Amino acid sequence: MSLPSLSRRHIQDYGDASSLEPHWGYADRVVPCTNDAGSCAYLDVVYGAHDRGMLYTGIFWLTIAAVLIPWGCWRLKTWLEGSPLSRARPSFQSQPPSFLSRLHHTISAVFRRHFMPETASRPMTAIFGHTTRLQLLVLAMLVGYLSIWSFVGIWYNTWITPVKASPGLYNRRTSIGPWADRVGVLAYALTPLSIMLGARESLLSTLTGVPYQSFLFLHRWVGYVIVIQSIFHTMGWCLVEARFYQPQPKVWTGFVAETYIVWGFVAFVLLLLLLLFTFPFVYNRLGGYETFRKAHYILAMVYIGAAIGHWKQLACFLVPSLGLWGIDRGLRLVRTFILHNSGQCPGKQGAFFAPTPAQVSIFEDPTDGDIVRLDFHQPEPMPFEIGKHYYICFTEGSIWQSHPFTPLNDPEYDLKQVVTDEFTSRERRTLLVPHSYILRAKGGETRKIAQLVAQKIQLALTAQSTEKADDTDNATPLSSGTTPAVYTATTPVILTGPYGQSYMSEITDDSNIICIAGGTGITFVLPILLRLAREPFARSGKTQRKLRLIWAIRRQSALSWIAKELQRLRESAHDIQLDIYVTDEMPAATPQLFTDSPSIAEDASSSGGEEKVASESSPAPAVGTLTHTMTSGGRPDLPSLVSAFTAETIAGPTAVVASGPVSMITVLRKAVAESNVPSKVWKGDMRHSVRLIVDDRIE
Repeated sequence: MSLPSLSRRHIQDYGDASSLEPHWGYADRVVPCTNDAGSCAYLDVVYGAHDRGMLYTGIFWLTIAAVLIPWGCWRLKTWLEGSPLSRARPSFQSQPPSFLSRLHHTISAVFRRHFMPETASRPMTAIFGHTTRLQLLVLAMLVGYLSIWSFVGIWYNTWITPVKASPGLYNRRTSIGPWADRVGVLAYALTPLSIMLGARESLLSTLTGVPYQSFLFLHRWVGYVIVIQSIFHTMGWCLVEARFYQPQPKVWTGFVAETYIVWGFVAFVLLLLLLLFTFPFVYNRLGGYETFRKAHYILAMVYIGAAIGHWKQLACFLVPSLGLWGIDRGLRLVRTFILHNSGQCPGKQGAFFAPTPAQVSIFEDPTDGDIVRLDFHQPEPMPFEIGKHYYICFTEGSIWQSHPFTPLNDPEYDLKQVVTDEFTSRERRTLLVPHSYILRAKGGETRKIAQLVAQKIQLALTAQSTEKADDTDNATPLSSGTTPAVYTATTPVILTGPYGQSYMSEITDDSNIICIAGGTGITFVLPILLRLAREPFARSGKTQRKLRLIWAIRRQSALSWIAKELQRLRESAHDIQLDIYVTDEMPAATPQLFTDSPSIAEDASSSGGEEKVASESSPAPAVGTLTHTMTSGGRPDLPSLVSAFTAETIAGPTAVVASGPVSMITVLRKAVAESNVPSKVWKGDMRHSVRLIVDDRIE
């Protein structure tokens, strides 16, 4: 006698069926049931539990939609009201906040005070990493919600039924099977959510405005939940088929030989490999993060295919998952093509796709790794928004790798237009947006690029010395005063982006700004000061806002990284306080923060047809001052500095913009949370409404 097939596994004879009852996501049921009473009761539980499970997955996704759709509508309304066409500049007159304004700020202050800090428990940090209480609350709600749907709607019982072909043997049918099916269905239903949470071209970010990197914590833990559900699903059915069904081992041998079970085991193994490769001690041994990222993509897609092979009736969850992944990858390619299809640029007419040549400056630092600075102009439809970042691929290293970096410049400062005459028939204008980045060559791709650039510089300097040329087009030593020698070369780059959230939309005209950065984190906080210092309202003296920058660096030579930007702040600043903390050395007796000429020379060259683009925020004579202090031998006391800053403000809320080491962000979360006093905000004192804007990219 042949072993039971999938349809016969539920003791149903489809050959003698008078009619079939369809069930979405499951095998059709033979009606009426002609088996013994126990088997019929068991089948009632199996199909009833499955139908309710499918209903619960629908409720689960409707719940997500009920959160996202109103959120997206509210965000659209806010965007329309805050657009340049409908936004009016405030008069800066002292006006008491309205009831709705006080209510909004008070609720926000309550959430920030209680849910912004990270968990103080070391075991929790070891398990969940450096995550906020809000992230843990959302995860707990999701897990609790799924736990409820995993157990409700199932009749728990045991049925002892005879085995027709083996008199004297009995099958033990329990609700473990229906329950294992339920958690399996939920694992399938979670797969599209996991893809959405991990996408860079994120639909969730579009609807909520929350940057895609903020969803990566949930992406990781939804993956863990799927693994746990798959383990329970597999263990449940292995127990049923290996112990409860008779005769053994005949039933088990036939069970594991069925095609859909083979695919199930393949999917399970792939899922375990996905889990294994998420641990740093594993992927670091196999080639690093880039190896993990590519293996993660491949394994995830093969896993989804194997899951379809295991239970094609639930492909309604898996095919959309493949579609979401394909859309994400496709949109990335479209973004890159739009940026680099630059046939209209000088020297690239007719080019289908061309990398952008970037000037690379090397700041030698043998202790912590050299600093690399990139400067270039990129053709773009419009300037990028401050706070967003790009993924940069260095084509001379590997075209298969790209890394996220935040521009450190104000894109509206040095805009250019290229005017071309295509076949003398019409004039075309292309906007050239300035980009500047700094990155530390720790290892991997950045270290490789730093070494390639150093080789270019060495070859160029050798040729220069041999030929006794006055200068060279490939490498130019730049004077940097007391700082280490700085040399430049060029390297082609490919950009994808911009990504992330523009935090300028969260800065109101009466907001006080304190920027806090550690090391290369200055790239995230500096652009907002460059923008605000040049705004007409900042220069007119009509605003009472306070602006302050706190930058912790290891050595004073780090000032040369952003010498050009510091010079611009000095030329156009309005009452900005700049505090430099040098932690690993004693600065010069008379530290020189500014020089007559910046370390990074302005790009004076221009191709034919280039012209500056004027904007209403163009530099103008400053009405304020840029005061600065330099402290050595210690780290800044961030809680005290934040508390003192908010106490010194005259009016308006405060925004703390920060980027730096994880330990610094942990301290700031707690300090900012404690600075929020909901009771005072409710009374109209907005100085106690303090928000934290932090760079939480995963590099």
